[in-house]
Amino acid sequence: MGYIKALIFNWEFVSIASFILAIVLIYAKMYNINLKSTVSERSKKFVLYRLRRDEEVHRRREQLEKIGVIQKGYKKKYYDLINNILISLKLEWLSVENFTTILIALGILFAFIFTFIFNSIFLGILVSIPSMFAIVALMISITKASVRANDDRVMDSEDLICPTIGSSVTTAIKNNLHAIDPKIRRHYQEFIINIETRGMLFREAMVVLNKKLGPRFDSFAQKAILFHDTGDEGMSDIFRDIVENNNLIRSINMKADRVFKEKNFDMIMSAFFVVAFLAYAYVGPLTGHIMRETFMGRLVSAVSISMIIMMYAISQIAQMLIDYDKLNE
Repeated sequence: MGYIKALIFNWEFVSIASFILAIVLIYAKMYNINLKSTVSERSKKFVLYRLRRDEEVHRRREQLEKIGVIQKGYKKKYYDLINNILISLKLEWLSVENFTTILIALGILFAFIFTFIFNSIFLGILVSIPSMFAIVALMISITKASVRANDDRVMDSEDLICPTIGSSVTTAIKNNLHAIDPKIRRHYQEFIINIETRGMLFREAMVVLNKKLGPRFDSFAQKAILFHDTGDEGMSDIFRDIVENNNLIRSINMKADRVFKEKNFDMIMSAFFVVAFLAYAYVGPLTGHIMRETFMGRLVSAVSISMIIMMYAISQIAQMLIDYDKLNE
Protein backbone atom coordinates (compact mmCIF):
# COMPACT_ATOMS: atom_id res chain seq x y z
CA MET A 1 0.00 0.00 0.00
CA GLY A 2 2.97 2.29 0.61
CA TYR A 3 3.95 1.91 -3.04
CA ILE A 4 0.46 3.01 -4.09
CA LYS A 5 0.68 6.12 -1.91
CA ALA A 6 4.13 6.91 -3.24
CA LEU A 7 2.86 6.47 -6.81
CA ILE A 8 -0.19 8.69 -6.31
CA PHE A 9 1.83 11.53 -4.80
CA ASN A 10 4.66 11.20 -7.31
CA TRP A 11 5.05 14.21 -9.65
CA GLU A 12 5.49 12.02 -12.73
CA PHE A 13 2.29 10.13 -11.96
CA VAL A 14 0.37 13.40 -11.48
CA SER A 15 1.69 14.65 -14.83
CA ILE A 16 0.70 11.48 -16.69
CA ALA A 17 -2.71 11.39 -15.04
CA SER A 18 -3.30 15.04 -15.96
CA PHE A 19 -2.30 14.30 -19.58
CA ILE A 20 -4.72 11.34 -19.79
CA LEU A 21 -7.49 13.45 -18.26
CA ALA A 22 -6.86 16.18 -20.85
CA ILE A 23 -7.15 13.64 -23.69
CA VAL A 24 -10.43 12.33 -22.26
CA LEU A 25 -11.83 15.88 -22.04
CA ILE A 26 -10.76 16.68 -25.61
CA TYR A 27 -12.34 13.42 -26.86
CA ALA A 28 -15.56 14.21 -25.03
CA LYS A 29 -15.58 17.72 -26.50
CA MET A 30 -15.03 16.48 -30.06
CA TYR A 31 -17.83 13.91 -29.92
CA ASN A 32 -20.19 15.98 -27.76
CA ILE A 33 -20.09 13.57 -24.82
CA ASN A 34 -21.44 15.03 -21.60
CA LEU A 35 -19.19 13.39 -19.01
CA LYS A 36 -21.16 14.75 -16.07
CA SER A 37 -24.46 13.40 -17.35
CA THR A 38 -22.85 10.09 -18.38
CA VAL A 39 -21.34 9.49 -14.94
CA SER A 40 -24.53 10.68 -13.28
CA GLU A 41 -26.65 8.39 -15.46
CA ARG A 42 -24.47 5.34 -14.78
CA SER A 43 -24.48 6.02 -11.04
CA LYS A 44 -28.25 6.54 -11.09
CA LYS A 45 -28.75 3.25 -12.95
CA PHE A 46 -26.65 1.36 -10.38
CA VAL A 47 -28.52 2.92 -7.44
CA LEU A 48 -31.91 2.23 -9.03
CA TYR A 49 -30.88 -1.37 -9.77
CA ARG A 50 -29.88 -1.89 -6.15
CA LEU A 51 -33.09 -0.30 -4.86
CA ARG A 52 -35.19 -2.46 -7.17
CA ARG A 53 -33.30 -5.52 -5.99
CA ASP A 54 -33.93 -4.58 -2.36
CA GLU A 55 -37.61 -4.00 -3.14
CA GLU A 56 -37.91 -7.44 -4.76
CA VAL A 57 -36.36 -9.17 -1.74
CA HIS A 58 -38.53 -7.12 0.62
CA ARG A 59 -41.72 -7.90 -1.33
CA ARG A 60 -40.91 -11.62 -1.43
CA ARG A 61 -40.29 -11.70 2.33
CA GLU A 62 -43.60 -9.94 2.98
CA GLN A 63 -45.44 -12.40 0.72
CA LEU A 64 -43.93 -15.32 2.61
CA GLU A 65 -44.93 -13.75 5.94
CA LYS A 66 -48.52 -13.36 4.74
CA ILE A 67 -48.78 -17.09 4.05
CA GLY A 68 -47.18 -17.97 7.39
CA VAL A 69 -43.57 -18.60 6.32
CA ILE A 70 -41.43 -16.70 8.84
CA GLN A 71 -37.65 -16.39 8.94
CA LYS A 72 -35.85 -18.21 11.73
CA GLY A 73 -32.44 -18.26 13.37
CA TYR A 74 -29.93 -15.48 12.87
CA LYS A 75 -31.83 -13.99 9.92
CA LYS A 76 -34.87 -13.53 12.15
CA LYS A 77 -32.77 -12.00 14.94
CA TYR A 78 -31.09 -9.60 12.51
CA TYR A 79 -34.43 -8.60 10.98
CA ASP A 80 -36.01 -8.03 14.42
CA LEU A 81 -33.02 -6.00 15.59
CA ILE A 82 -32.96 -3.68 12.57
CA ASN A 83 -36.75 -3.44 12.45
CA ASN A 84 -36.80 -2.28 16.07
CA ILE A 85 -34.21 0.39 15.26
CA LEU A 86 -36.13 1.63 12.22
CA ILE A 87 -39.39 1.80 14.20
CA SER A 88 -37.71 3.76 17.01
CA LEU A 89 -36.14 6.20 14.54
CA LYS A 90 -39.50 6.54 12.75
CA LEU A 91 -37.96 5.20 9.54
CA GLU A 92 -40.67 2.66 8.75
CA TRP A 93 -40.46 3.70 5.08
CA LEU A 94 -36.93 2.28 5.01
CA SER A 95 -36.86 -1.51 4.64
CA VAL A 96 -34.39 -3.80 6.38
CA GLU A 97 -32.97 -4.62 2.95
CA ASN A 98 -32.36 -0.91 2.24
CA PHE A 99 -30.64 -0.52 5.58
CA THR A 100 -28.41 -3.51 4.82
CA THR A 101 -27.39 -1.99 1.47
CA ILE A 102 -26.49 1.31 3.17
CA LEU A 103 -24.53 -0.57 5.84
CA ILE A 104 -22.52 -2.48 3.22
CA ALA A 105 -21.77 0.76 1.34
CA LEU A 106 -20.49 2.33 4.58
CA GLY A 107 -18.38 -0.78 5.22
CA ILE A 108 -16.73 -0.39 1.81
CA LEU A 109 -16.10 3.30 2.52
CA PHE A 110 -14.53 2.44 5.89
CA ALA A 111 -12.34 -0.18 4.20
CA PHE A 112 -10.90 2.49 1.86
CA ILE A 113 -10.35 4.96 4.70
CA PHE A 114 -8.68 2.48 7.05
CA THR A 115 -6.60 1.06 4.21
CA PHE A 116 -4.91 4.45 3.78
CA ILE A 117 -4.66 5.03 7.54
CA PHE A 118 -2.94 1.70 8.24
CA ASN A 119 -1.16 1.52 4.90
CA SER A 120 -2.50 -2.02 4.33
CA ILE A 121 -5.53 -3.50 2.58
CA PHE A 122 -5.63 -6.40 5.06
CA LEU A 123 -5.63 -4.10 8.09
CA GLY A 124 -8.18 -1.81 6.46
CA ILE A 125 -10.62 -4.69 6.04
CA LEU A 126 -9.77 -5.99 9.51
CA VAL A 127 -10.95 -2.74 11.11
CA SER A 128 -13.79 -1.95 8.69
CA ILE A 129 -15.75 -5.14 9.45
CA PRO A 130 -16.06 -4.42 13.20
CA SER A 131 -16.90 -0.82 12.29
CA MET A 132 -20.05 -2.03 10.50
CA PHE A 133 -21.14 -3.78 13.70
CA ALA A 134 -20.29 -0.61 15.62
CA ILE A 135 -22.71 1.40 13.46
CA VAL A 136 -25.53 -0.98 14.41
CA ALA A 137 -24.40 -0.91 18.05
CA LEU A 138 -24.35 2.90 18.08
CA MET A 139 -27.89 3.00 16.69
CA ILE A 140 -28.91 0.51 19.37
CA SER A 141 -27.41 2.76 22.06
CA ILE A 142 -29.36 5.72 20.69
CA THR A 143 -32.66 3.88 20.33
CA LYS A 144 -32.47 1.42 23.25
CA ALA A 145 -34.68 3.49 25.55
CA SER A 146 -37.16 4.09 22.73
CA VAL A 147 -37.28 0.38 21.82
CA ARG A 148 -37.85 -0.58 25.45
CA ALA A 149 -40.64 2.01 25.75
CA ASN A 150 -42.31 0.72 22.58
CA ASP A 151 -42.06 -2.88 23.81
CA ASP A 152 -43.66 -1.86 27.11
CA ARG A 153 -46.52 -0.15 25.28
CA VAL A 154 -47.06 -3.24 23.13
CA MET A 155 -47.07 -5.54 26.17
CA ASP A 156 -49.48 -3.24 28.01
CA SER A 157 -51.86 -3.37 25.04
CA GLU A 158 -51.61 -7.18 24.95
CA ASP A 159 -52.39 -7.31 28.67
CA LEU A 160 -55.59 -5.38 27.93
CA ILE A 161 -56.66 -7.36 24.86
CA CYS A 162 -55.79 -10.98 25.72
CA PRO A 163 -58.12 -11.50 28.74
CA THR A 164 -61.08 -10.10 26.77
CA ILE A 165 -60.74 -12.24 23.65
CA GLY A 166 -63.87 -14.33 23.23
CA SER A 167 -64.89 -15.21 19.72
CA SER A 168 -63.02 -12.46 17.85
CA VAL A 169 -59.62 -10.81 18.17
CA THR A 170 -60.84 -7.82 16.16
CA THR A 171 -63.74 -7.25 18.57
CA ALA A 172 -61.43 -7.45 21.58
CA ILE A 173 -59.13 -4.86 20.02
CA LYS A 174 -62.07 -2.53 19.28
CA ASN A 175 -63.39 -2.86 22.85
CA ASN A 176 -60.02 -1.93 24.37
CA LEU A 177 -58.95 0.64 21.81
CA HIS A 178 -59.66 3.60 24.12
CA ALA A 179 -57.29 2.27 26.81
CA ILE A 180 -54.32 1.57 24.50
CA ASP A 181 -51.42 4.03 24.60
CA PRO A 182 -52.04 6.79 22.01
CA LYS A 183 -48.56 6.29 20.53
CA ILE A 184 -49.49 2.84 19.22
CA ARG A 185 -53.30 3.21 19.19
CA ARG A 186 -53.17 4.52 15.62
CA HIS A 187 -51.66 1.20 14.45
CA TYR A 188 -54.55 -0.75 15.99
CA GLN A 189 -57.00 1.72 14.44
CA GLU A 190 -55.38 1.18 11.04
CA PHE A 191 -55.69 -2.57 11.58
CA ILE A 192 -59.46 -2.24 12.07
CA ILE A 193 -59.77 0.08 9.06
CA ASN A 194 -57.80 -2.36 6.90
CA ILE A 195 -60.29 -5.12 7.69
CA GLU A 196 -63.59 -3.23 7.79
CA THR A 197 -63.05 -0.55 5.14
CA ARG A 198 -60.25 -1.64 2.84
CA GLY A 199 -61.33 -5.27 2.59
CA MET A 200 -57.99 -6.68 3.71
CA LEU A 201 -57.88 -10.27 4.98
CA PHE A 202 -57.35 -10.75 8.71
CA ARG A 203 -53.98 -12.47 8.18
CA GLU A 204 -52.70 -9.68 5.94
CA ALA A 205 -53.89 -6.94 8.30
CA MET A 206 -52.29 -8.71 11.27
CA VAL A 207 -48.96 -9.02 9.42
CA VAL A 208 -49.06 -5.27 8.72
CA LEU A 209 -49.87 -4.55 12.38
CA ASN A 210 -47.05 -6.84 13.48
CA LYS A 211 -44.61 -4.90 11.31
CA LYS A 212 -45.78 -1.59 12.80
CA LEU A 213 -45.55 -2.74 16.43
CA GLY A 214 -42.30 -4.66 16.13
CA PRO A 215 -40.98 -8.10 17.15
CA ARG A 216 -42.48 -7.91 20.67
CA PHE A 217 -45.87 -8.41 19.00
CA ASP A 218 -44.78 -11.58 17.11
CA SER A 219 -46.26 -14.12 19.52
CA PHE A 220 -49.64 -12.40 19.74
CA ALA A 221 -49.83 -12.01 15.94
CA GLN A 222 -49.08 -15.69 15.30
CA LYS A 223 -51.65 -16.86 17.85
CA ALA A 224 -54.24 -14.36 16.59
CA ILE A 225 -53.89 -15.69 13.04
CA LEU A 226 -54.13 -19.29 14.27
CA PHE A 227 -57.19 -18.45 16.39
CA HIS A 228 -58.92 -16.63 13.52
CA ASP A 229 -58.22 -19.41 10.99
CA THR A 230 -59.38 -22.14 13.38
CA GLY A 231 -62.51 -20.31 14.48
CA ASP A 232 -62.83 -22.24 17.76
CA GLU A 233 -64.00 -20.02 20.63
CA GLY A 234 -62.56 -22.41 23.18
CA MET A 235 -59.07 -21.74 21.83
CA SER A 236 -59.00 -18.27 23.41
CA ASP A 237 -57.01 -19.79 26.29
CA ILE A 238 -53.91 -19.75 24.06
CA PHE A 239 -53.60 -16.02 24.77
CA ARG A 240 -53.33 -16.41 28.54
CA ASP A 241 -49.63 -17.27 28.53
CA ILE A 242 -48.87 -14.00 26.69
CA VAL A 243 -49.78 -11.98 29.79
CA GLU A 244 -47.66 -14.27 32.00
CA ASN A 245 -44.76 -14.04 29.54
CA ASN A 246 -45.01 -10.24 29.48
CA ASN A 247 -44.66 -10.12 33.25
CA LEU A 248 -41.62 -12.40 33.00
CA ILE A 249 -40.06 -10.17 30.34
CA ARG A 250 -40.51 -7.07 32.50
CA SER A 251 -38.82 -8.85 35.43
CA ILE A 252 -35.93 -10.05 33.25
CA ASN A 253 -35.44 -6.57 31.79
CA MET A 254 -35.12 -5.03 35.25
CA LYS A 255 -32.46 -7.56 36.24
CA ALA A 256 -30.70 -7.31 32.87
CA ASP A 257 -30.47 -3.52 33.19
CA ARG A 258 -28.54 -3.87 36.44
CA VAL A 259 -26.20 -6.52 35.02
CA PHE A 260 -25.51 -4.64 31.77
CA LYS A 261 -24.90 -1.41 33.67
CA GLU A 262 -22.00 -3.11 35.45
CA LYS A 263 -20.79 -4.72 32.21
CA ASN A 264 -20.85 -1.39 30.40
CA PHE A 265 -18.71 0.17 33.11
CA ASP A 266 -16.22 -2.72 32.89
CA MET A 267 -16.12 -2.33 29.11
CA ILE A 268 -15.40 1.42 29.34
CA MET A 269 -12.56 0.83 31.80
CA SER A 270 -11.06 -1.93 29.61
CA ALA A 271 -11.23 0.29 26.53
CA PHE A 272 -9.58 3.12 28.47
CA PHE A 273 -6.60 0.95 29.45
CA VAL A 274 -6.20 -0.33 25.88
CA VAL A 275 -6.25 3.22 24.45
CA ALA A 276 -3.83 4.41 27.13
CA PHE A 277 -1.44 1.56 26.26
CA LEU A 278 -1.61 2.41 22.54
CA ALA A 279 -1.02 6.10 23.21
CA TYR A 280 2.02 5.33 25.35
CA ALA A 281 3.35 2.88 22.75
CA TYR A 282 3.08 5.50 19.99
CA VAL A 283 4.98 8.23 21.92
CA GLY A 284 7.39 5.94 23.81
CA PRO A 285 11.04 6.28 22.73
CA LEU A 286 11.50 2.50 22.43
CA THR A 287 8.21 1.57 20.76
CA GLY A 288 7.19 4.72 18.87
CA HIS A 289 9.08 3.92 15.67
CA ILE A 290 7.86 0.30 15.65
CA MET A 291 4.22 1.28 16.14
CA ARG A 292 4.29 4.01 13.47
CA GLU A 293 6.57 2.60 10.78
CA THR A 294 6.34 -1.23 10.85
CA PHE A 295 3.59 -3.58 9.77
CA MET A 296 3.69 -5.36 13.14
CA GLY A 297 3.10 -2.07 14.95
CA ARG A 298 0.19 -1.18 12.69
CA LEU A 299 -1.18 -4.70 13.15
CA VAL A 300 -1.15 -4.26 16.93
CA SER A 301 -2.98 -0.94 16.54
CA ALA A 302 -5.56 -2.39 14.14
CA VAL A 303 -6.24 -5.44 16.31
CA SER A 304 -6.54 -3.29 19.44
CA ILE A 305 -8.98 -0.89 17.76
CA SER A 306 -10.96 -3.84 16.37
CA MET A 307 -11.16 -5.37 19.86
CA ILE A 308 -12.48 -2.14 21.36
CA ILE A 309 -15.07 -1.77 18.61
CA MET A 310 -16.18 -5.41 18.89
CA MET A 311 -16.41 -5.20 22.69
CA TYR A 312 -18.71 -2.21 22.35
CA ALA A 313 -20.75 -3.74 19.52
CA ILE A 314 -21.21 -7.15 21.20
CA SER A 315 -22.18 -5.53 24.50
CA GLN A 316 -24.84 -3.31 22.92
CA ILE A 317 -26.24 -5.96 20.58
CA ALA A 318 -26.41 -8.52 23.41
CA GLN A 319 -28.59 -6.12 25.39
CA MET A 320 -31.12 -6.12 22.55
CA LEU A 321 -31.05 -9.84 21.76
CA ILE A 322 -32.05 -11.36 25.09
CA ASP A 323 -33.54 -14.81 24.46
CA TYR A 324 -36.50 -14.68 26.84
CA ASP A 325 -37.68 -18.17 25.88
CA LYS A 326 -34.41 -19.82 26.95
CA LEU A 327 -34.35 -17.82 30.20
CA ASN A 328 -37.90 -18.93 30.86
CA GLU A 329 -36.91 -22.56 30.37
